Amino acid sequence: MAVDNRLSKLSHFSNMCCFFGLAQSDILALQSFMVVNSATNVMFNFLQQKPLLVPSSYSIIFTLLSSSVVVKIISERYVSLSAEEHEIYEAHFAETFDRPRFKKLMALASDGVQVAEEESTRVLHKDGAANLILLLDGSCSIKFHAPHERAVVKIKPGLVGEVGFSNATGPRGGEGFHAIADIDVTKGSRYVRWSVDALRKAKEEDDQFRRALNVTVGLTLSSKLRTAWLEGAERIEGLERENGQLRQRLTALEAKADDVALRSALQQQPSLG
Repeated sequence: MAVDNRLSKLSHFSNMCCFFGLAQSDILALQSFMVVNSATNVMFNFLQQKPLLVPSSYSIIFTLLSSSVVVKIISERYVSLSAEEHEIYEAHFAETFDRPRFKKLMALASDGVQVAEEESTRVLHKDGAANLILLLDGSCSIKFHAPHERAVVKIKPGLVGEVGFSNATGPRGGEGFHAIADIDVTKGSRYVRWSVDALRKAKEEDDQFRRALNVTVGLTLSSKLRTAWLEGAERIEGLERENGQLRQRLTALEAKADDVALRSALQQQPSLG
């Protein structure tokens, strides 16, 4: 009788765990409750006067499955970052990536964080693979070849090569899209390089990773466009100011020239006396 009473309480506890588990919105909490529910079900079925082996076997399977899900979620959610990874995360990815997917992003980097040892190290070739580059510090030059060859020196750290990368990994992208410029980093600059193929595959396999990376690249592009627009507006304002100053000088010169011509004409007229 006492055994039956204890088993009854165990059954109540197991079902309450199932109830609370199904009420959870967080998958980790849900699966944690289900682990306890399945484990207590194993005990309930096995401790009967005549052990119920079939229900016990299924409960063991459910316990192992839920436990594996819990372990997987914990390993993904509670990741540890090195000091260098933490610095990169806070500076460039904290607004768009969670820590597990940032850890995945860093694992996809080609050779991790690299340091340029030559005076000019080419990290991206025009018409080559549209890889993505993150400049951590130092500077780089970006040389475009069309429609006119020109070089842009980039001082501020951040993503580079994002335009070609977006073209290659976008809805209409593919292997036919390449980098659109040559990018060289100066000696001592630290940078991270990701293969476009590795990131494309990761985006196809993980939808949240795809969204986070797309948002990061999109924010970089919008920031650069805004900076270019502000710089252009400042240049236009400066040119208009210089143009106004030149017009004032020209007006003053014309007035002076008219005054000189008038005096010369007066001097050339015969005297009335």
